[in-house]
Amino acid sequence: MIALLDERLAPFRLCPALQVRYVGQALRSFPARVNPKVNRDWRYVEDPTGTDPGAVTRLKRDGGAAVEVRVRGVVPASSEAAERTAQAVRRAVTAVQTQGATSERADEGGPVVEGQPTVAGSSTRVAEGA
Repeated sequence: MIALLDERLAPFRLCPALQVRYVGQALRSFPARVNPKVNRDWRYVEDPTGTDPGAVTRLKRDGGAAVEVRVRGVVPASSEAAERTAQAVRRAVTAVQTQGATSERADEGGPVVEGQPTVAGSSTRVAEGA
């Protein structure tokens, strides 16, 4: 997700309205790992066509039988869970704003958004065996 965001923000890196530190902090406030079997605030998003190259296979119970399904990632399971996630993002960005953050870094020709992607080509790691 960070690599894709970096690619799409690159043309705007010199825009004074783009507050890169806020974007990076918002991304870092999302969990690096989510397991919907353990954390019911999240649910899997299945790949209905089976063509998403970033999808992973997981086992799902269907009438007592284990069935393989392809999942593209996870999303909040309810509007309340989504709001809790949004509040965490707002708190993280507000913390950066109130710290009296240092001036924006000059364009160094490197990444626009700094951070570590959790897994190449996906926004969230799906726990192994989940």
